[in-house]
Amino acid sequence: MASVELGLQGSHAARYGASEFLKDRHPDLSAPFPADVIPEEIAVAYGRRHVPKLVDVISLPDDQLPDEERARCLRYLLHLLANQETKSEAVTCGASDSLVHLLESKDPYVRELTCNTISSLAQLLTARAAIVQAQGIPALTLLLKDKDPSARAAAAQSLEAVSSGPEGAAAVLACDSQVQAREVDLLEDSESTHSARMAAVLTLANCTSTDGGIYQALDAHVPRTLLRLCTEGLALDTAEEEARKAERKKAGKSPKSRGTTPKSRTGLEKEGGDLEGRAAGTPNSDHFEDEEEREFSDEEAARAELHAACLRCLRNLAHHPYGKVQVLEEGGIPVFAKFLVTDDQVLQQLGAGCLMALTVEEDAKLPTAEACAEVLVDMLHHPNPDVAENALATLQNSCEHPAAREIVENLLDDEDMEFVFCY
Repeated sequence: MASVELGLQGSHAARYGASEFLKDRHPDLSAPFPADVIPEEIAVAYGRRHVPKLVDVISLPDDQLPDEERARCLRYLLHLLANQETKSEAVTCGASDSLVHLLESKDPYVRELTCNTISSLAQLLTARAAIVQAQGIPALTLLLKDKDPSARAAAAQSLEAVSSGPEGAAAVLACDSQVQAREVDLLEDSESTHSARMAAVLTLANCTSTDGGIYQALDAHVPRTLLRLCTEGLALDTAEEEARKAERKKAGKSPKSRGTTPKSRTGLEKEGGDLEGRAAGTPNSDHFEDEEEREFSDEEAARAELHAACLRCLRNLAHHPYGKVQVLEEGGIPVFAKFLVTDDQVLQQLGAGCLMALTVEEDAKLPTAEACAEVLVDMLHHPNPDVAENALATLQNSCEHPAAREIVENLLDDEDMEFVFCY
């Protein structure tokens, strides 16, 4: 029988029909997936299509996909790029070429999301190579002058991600777009956000790990810009500080509490217990009394983070013979000396490290001793051995100058004298 009807004999109950024909069992015989991309269908797919589906959608021409829908697709794709497997799959699907093309979008939000997606992909070695091959570095460099601050900051972060590997930094240096000069322009722009400046400084630090990168940085006058950033907010003006204390006293508020547990506030920790992951004097968020105090602490922490990044780049430059000269000419010694008296161990170590590199130069030995010999002597007994080691090396370099040695010897006791000069 072709069909069998099952039911209750002599009753009014509903009857159920079971057919043996294929057309009745499977009425929809269409293909499981359409042959072409459906522009109006933007959703997270599952299985083997979850990444390729979204990559196909963002690759559609502008006239087939509105900017709002493209932005939504980029958000979905960015959410999926949370592990190396999906990143690698996106690169295999040709996402790099499509993303670089989207950097020219007229919608600033699409440009920002595209840069964020490139930053996520650039954590993978093969993705960085694909982005470089797709001419992503010149396109990102142009976005450093974007009118939208968010897109400009996102582009700076993308360049930082691409230059995080040695092959990426070499590609940035080989680009004809003068990336370091454009980064300096971004840092000099007063309207640049903290995240944009931070990413620009980190890119410069990545690029100054080689001689070729240092030469380009010196041509772009990177030391002058970074030293200026280091002086911003290094110490509050006395009048402003007294006015702030008077206002707090008038309002009946106690001075800001500070935590005593050593804790990093630079956000640039390293593994292995290195000093660069430890700092002291970080404000304790549990003791904030009002929102104004919390905002002040956030601003202070962001400033310390930027200063640490600047000092890392300046340390790279100060280790180079030509870099020492330009850092000295731009007034680096007084700036570094101020970081020795901060309550942040990371900044103390980096400041002393910069001075250690500079004092190899003959012209820096006596000025360093005159500016900060007393502080460096006190740092010989610093509880952090990395800070003390940098201070010791700086003193030993400076004391190669007779006048500088005389200044240091007058500050040392017998025990320290034997320790510094290894009698």
